[in-house]
Amino acid sequence: IFRRHIRITTTPTEAHADVEDDFHRFGVDIVHDGAKLVQVMGRELRTPWNTCRHPGGMLKVLNGASLRDNPTDFSRQQDSRLHSTPMYQLVAPASGLILRQVSRRDYETEAPYPIGAETHAVLRRDGEEYLHWIVSRDPTVPKDDFATAYKSDTIISPTPFAGQRVTMLMPWAKDNLDADMYEATYVLRRAVGLSTARFLDLDTPEYAHPKGMI
Repeated sequence: IFRRHIRITTTPTEAHADVEDDFHRFGVDIVHDGAKLVQVMGRELRTPWNTCRHPGGMLKVLNGASLRDNPTDFSRQQDSRLHSTPMYQLVAPASGLILRQVSRRDYETEAPYPIGAETHAVLRRDGEEYLHWIVSRDPTVPKDDFATAYKSDTIISPTPFAGQRVTMLMPWAKDNLDADMYEATYVLRRAVGLSTARFLDLDTPEYAHPKGMI
């Protein structure tokens, strides 16, 4: 089971966000004016592999970015590939929480892997179960073909998610879900996707940590 915990706190002038999972632990500190980001600073607490090679200092290019209620809308202001993905995916939902004046939010996710006939992916929001998907995989896809197999992952329950492919979920979600549910979907979908990394041998030279980074 791949587990991930995200905590975001906000005030009228600041926000602080942290994420911890099997592979990383990162934090982001934000100064804002209620309409845009004034200063964004990253904290690299556990950055074990070169798959997380972008230092938190690159977040400074977000200084001045407008706050958006939707994480995807926020992300479209920048090329997210230029950033540390875990850090960027803290700033994006923090933007919405600032606008909605939510002072604290905790997300805990569990995404078992590999996906089987009926795999349960769960998100708890502030300690209460908020999303519970049953996800299935196309049985004709070879189990060791991880990239292709992930593209076939489909939510089979509950409604209104039933029938949606995990990789194609967010455009549908934007048109059909309110801001709170969209944000939770954004977080759980990412956890399901990251669970595939459990198959990577992250101790091989291919993923060796760049010299000089901590």
